[in-house]
Amino acid sequence: MPRTVFVLSRFDEVADIEDDWDYREKLKIKKDNVISRLKTLINLTGREAEYIKIVAISANPFGEGTSYWLEHLDEFKKISRIATLQDATRQNITQNGGVTPIVLEAQKSMIQDVLGKQMPLVRQRQNLLDSELTQLSDTAKHLNEELAPMEIKIANVRVGLMDFVSDYFTSLIRQVKGTDLTTFNDFYDSEIGTDGILLNTEIEKEFSRQCQSVSSSLNRISLDFDNEITRFETSVGADLAAKGISSLKNIKLNNTHILAARDGIVSAGKMVGVDLAKYLKFKPWGAVNFAAKANAIFAAAGLIMEAFDSYKKAKAEAEFREVVAQIVSILDEQRKGLLDSLNQDDFINQLFPIYKKLQESLGIVLQANEETTSRKKSFDEWQREGALIEGEYRIIAENHA
Repeated sequence: MPRTVFVLSRFDEVADIEDDWDYREKLKIKKDNVISRLKTLINLTGREAEYIKIVAISANPFGEGTSYWLEHLDEFKKISRIATLQDATRQNITQNGGVTPIVLEAQKSMIQDVLGKQMPLVRQRQNLLDSELTQLSDTAKHLNEELAPMEIKIANVRVGLMDFVSDYFTSLIRQVKGTDLTTFNDFYDSEIGTDGILLNTEIEKEFSRQCQSVSSSLNRISLDFDNEITRFETSVGADLAAKGISSLKNIKLNNTHILAARDGIVSAGKMVGVDLAKYLKFKPWGAVNFAAKANAIFAAAGLIMEAFDSYKKAKAEAEFREVVAQIVSILDEQRKGLLDSLNQDDFINQLFPIYKKLQESLGIVLQANEETTSRKKSFDEWQREGALIEGEYRIIAENHA
C-alpha cells in the first residue's frame, strides 16, 4: 500500500478540470469514497489512510485526441493534471528509498501473494488428493494381496481340469472298448447320448464346478475395487481426480468383465463367460449320425446272431469293432483337443478374463501413486525454494533501506 498510487482516470467526465475549486471538491469526494471502500474490503486503518495517494487525471481531456494535445502540450499539462501523478510517483520513490527497493518490494509482494494466498489453496487440494491416493494405494495393496493367491488357485483349476479330462476320457475309452454287440447301447445311452449331449453336459458341469470358486472370488474382488474407484472420484471430485491421476479415468471394470466372472455356466455350452466350443473345436462325434449308424448295426446284429452262421457273426463282430475303434479315435481326439487348450499360454485370459483386467488396473493404480509421490516431492521442493527466495528478498530490501 505505501508504494501504491490510486489513479482516477477520465476525470474530465466527473469535474470541470479547468476549474481548480470544482476539481478539488470532486477529488475530495472521490477520495473519501475510495478510502471507504478500502476500509471495507481490506480493513484499511486510519494511519494507512493518511498516507494513501489518490490522484485524478484526464489522459485525453474533452476527447480532443493525441494529435491535438501533442501540439498543445502546455495546455495539456495544465488541465490533464498529469503532474499530480508524476509528483505522487516521485514521492513514492523518495519515501521508499529509490527505484531498486520498490522493484524488490514489488517482486517480493508477488512471491508473498503466491506463497501466502495461493499456496494454502493449492496445498489444501494437494493434501486432499494425497490423502485419497494414499487410501487408494492401500486398496491397491489389498487388491494385490487378494490377487496373489488367485494365480495359484487358477493354476490348481487348470491342473484339476486336465486331470478330469484325462481321467474322464480314459474311462470312456476303457468302457467303450469293453462293450460288445449286446452292451454297447447301454453305454451309449448312459455316457454319450444323442449328438454327445450327455458327454458335453458332464464336461460343462465339471468345468463350472471347478471354476465357480475362482470366478466368484474374482467377481467379488472386481466389485470391491470398482466401488473403491467410484468412492475416490466422488471424494476428490471428477475434475480433480482427472488432473491428479488421469490414468484412473478408464480403470473401472465394466459389466462385461463382471458378468464374465459371475455368470458361471450358461446356455449354449458357455461357462464362466467362455464358450466351451473353443475347447471342443470339432463336433462331438464328427459325423452327427455316427452313433445312429452304430445303433443300426447293433439292431441288425441281434437278428444276425440268430439267423446267420458263425461266419456272418464274425463279420458283424468285426464291423462292430471298427465302429468301436472309430469311437475310441474320436474320444482320444477330444481328449487331446481339450488338454491342448487347457495347456495354452492364454488359458487364464480365456477362462478368467477379469483376472487380467484386475492386474492391469492394479498396475495403473500403483503407477499413479508413484507419479503422485514424485509430484508431491517436486511440490514440496518448489515451496521450500519459494520460501528461500522470499527470505533473500527481505535481506536485500533491508540492505537498501
